[in-house]
Amino acid sequence: MNAVSGPGHDIPTEAAELLDQALKGAKVNRRPDLIRRLNRARQTLDTATGAEERIDAGRLVAQDVLRALDSLRVDLRSRRAMLSDPSRTAELRAELADVKARSERFKLVSREWPQTMAYGFAKVSSDIEFDLRCRIRALISDMELAIDASDPGKIRDQLDAKLRGHLVVEADRCYQHVHAGVRDMATEIAALISLPTPHRLPAPPVVPPHHLVATLPDRHRPSPRSPVPATLLTVLLPGYSGIVITLLLSRLLGLHLPGWMIAVCAVVGALALAGAKASGERKRQLDRRRADAAKAMRGTADEFQLALAKQLRDAVRVLEHDLRRATAATVTQLAPSIAEELDTIRATTETAQRAPAELAAIAVDLDTVAELRNRGLELQRATSVVPGPHPVRRRHLTVVV
Repeated sequence: MNAVSGPGHDIPTEAAELLDQALKGAKVNRRPDLIRRLNRARQTLDTATGAEERIDAGRLVAQDVLRALDSLRVDLRSRRAMLSDPSRTAELRAELADVKARSERFKLVSREWPQTMAYGFAKVSSDIEFDLRCRIRALISDMELAIDASDPGKIRDQLDAKLRGHLVVEADRCYQHVHAGVRDMATEIAALISLPTPHRLPAPPVVPPHHLVATLPDRHRPSPRSPVPATLLTVLLPGYSGIVITLLLSRLLGLHLPGWMIAVCAVVGALALAGAKASGERKRQLDRRRADAAKAMRGTADEFQLALAKQLRDAVRVLEHDLRRATAATVTQLAPSIAEELDTIRATTETAQRAPAELAAIAVDLDTVAELRNRGLELQRATSVVPGPHPVRRRHLTVVV
């Protein structure tokens, strides 16, 4: 407390001096609400012109100063109680150690999260593509069994519709895997940088499964059919060979058979050989149709895998970019707040360690506040009757934060 010489000679002077002292305390204690209130009181005091207006202004100043001093006194007493707590220093040290640990961990995470994210998204893409290949291979095996058990020429449309229906299901399953994998990646990154909730990402920007499968070209390319004369020649030639063989055998064996019997045997042999050849030709045509259907099915599946793989890679790339950008912005926002928290708790800890000196300063400030309150009460009593000179002892308010 430092005494200031020179008593106030009138109400406006005394009120202005009280306002100056109260404003110092409000600024030191960082009380913007009190600063605004006292500044309004100063404006009222400065604009007062007549004697009665000065008295009214002095009364208002006294009331505002008393309210401000009461609020500052509460702050000082609360601070004194906090500094007087013997366990406060230990708690602050433990809190400081915790904040330091979180700060160091955040610095480490800030350097490592891009690598973690890149590895996670690469794993998501690899797992989805591997699962897709395995499921498409199993689908091809099932479709080949269905082709081998039927005539593709009669049910080709049904087989193609069945294949495309399965491909739609596979595309939708892959899209769901992408969304789930990216959501898990966002959850892992949120846990890594200690976010309360993970970043929300939109649905994968992909072509709908039905539209993707509908745009696949029809890969069915049937083998060219043999001309009709060539087919007849292929079937009749064994019959002709059967007739010739029958005649040759009868002559070589010296069999003297009636002509009608030789003719019957020749016709039977010709029909047997022609039937066997026709049956073999039908089997060959069926195998060719099955081979063409299987080839078309594998071509459609390969085309589907190429188109879907591009959709998956593009979707993962876009979602990774969005999550990376959102995470970088969050890390940029968190870094100053963690540093500020660390500075605050460090300053508080240092203040707690200086508790004896701080308590002595608070005692001085409480005495100053008490003296200023007495002056405010005198000013309030003076302005409630008539203005007059009031001796003043001035002390600086040295409130310490």
